Amino acid sequence: GTECSRSTIEDINGRLRYGVMPYQQLVIDCNPKGPQHWLKKAFESGWCARRPMRHRDNPWIYNRDGTLTRNGAAYLARIKKYTGAQYRRNVDGEWVQAEGVVFDRWDSSAGIVSRSQLNEPRFKGWNQWRRIWAVDFGYAHPFVWQEWAIDEDGGMVLVREIYKTGLLVEDAARWILRLTSGSPKPEAIVCDHDREDRATLERHLGMPTVAAIKDVQAGIDAVQSRMAIGPRGRPRLMIFEHALVHSPDEKLEGRAHCTTASIDAYVWKKSADGSITKDEPVKDQDDGVDPMRYAVMYLDAGVRPPAEASYHVHEPDPVEDEMFGDVEEPSWA
Repeated sequence: GTECSRSTIEDINGRLRYGVMPYQQLVIDCNPKGPQHWLKKAFESGWCARRPMRHRDNPWIYNRDGTLTRNGAAYLARIKKYTGAQYRRNVDGEWVQAEGVVFDRWDSSAGIVSRSQLNEPRFKGWNQWRRIWAVDFGYAHPFVWQEWAIDEDGGMVLVREIYKTGLLVEDAARWILRLTSGSPKPEAIVCDHDREDRATLERHLGMPTVAAIKDVQAGIDAVQSRMAIGPRGRPRLMIFEHALVHSPDEKLEGRAHCTTASIDAYVWKKSADGSITKDEPVKDQDDGVDPMRYAVMYLDAGVRPPAEASYHVHEPDPVEDEMFGDVEEPSWA
C-alpha cells in the first residue's frame, strides 16, 4: 500500500459496491514508511483501521511453540542487518522518518502522480511534452535511467525509469530505445562522467550525451526548491506512481529500488559526536537521486550538450535477448 498514491487506493475502494458478499472489504498490506506518509495519516484519521502485525504472527517465520522456522531464522538474520530507519520500520514496525533525511521538502502525497490524475487538465498532452533523460551508470550498484517530461511552465515529471543491477550499458540502451519508441526524442541525455560508459551509451542510442553538473550541494538546493509546494498547491518536481518499468530488483531487497525510495533513504552524514551537520550526504542509496539532480541542474543551471559531434545508430541483433521479452509499455502510458 505504501507504494500507491491515495488517489489509486480510493479508486480501488470505490469498486467495493456490488453487494454480492455480506460485506465488502479492502485489505492494504505494507511495511511502515515515514510518519508523514498519507497511509499513516489515513488510519490516524479513521479513514481506515490499522491492524498491526509482527513477525511472530507469521507461521512462515515462527512455529506455534514460538520457535523460529528455518526460513524464519534466515530471514530475521538478514533483516536485522538493517540500520537506522530501515531497521525500525522493517523489524520494529515503526512509522519513522530516516534521521537527517536530505529532501525534507518532499511530500509524497503531493509529488506522486496516480493513473487517475492523468485525466486532469494539468497533465493534458503530457506524452508529448519535451523530454530529458538522466543516467547514472552502475552494475553492482543499479544502472538508473530516468525519462523526465517537462511541461510548458518548466515543471518536471518522472514518467519512466529503469533501476536495475547487473545491466550492461549496451543492453540498457536497447531497452531504452524499445521503451521510448514513439515518444518525443530527448533534448538532452545528462549522464554521470564515466567517459567509456558514455561512449558506449552514445554508440548504441545513436544520440549524444552531456556530462552532468555534479556539484552535490547546489544540486540538492535546486531539487529542494522544486520539491517545495508552489502557489498552485503542487511541487515543480513530480513522479508517476508506476514510473518503474519493471518489477523491483530482488537484489535490492532492503534498499532503495526506485527513485521514490531513494529520496526517502537519502540522508546527511553525521559528525563524530553524532550530530547532523547537513554538510555532506551519505554516499549510499543515492542511485536514484543522483540522476534526478543531473536533470534538475540541466534545466536550472543551463547546461547544454555539444552540437558538433555525429553519432552512428547501432543496429540491434534481430534475435531479441530473452531478458527483455517481458518488458512492455504500461497500457496507461
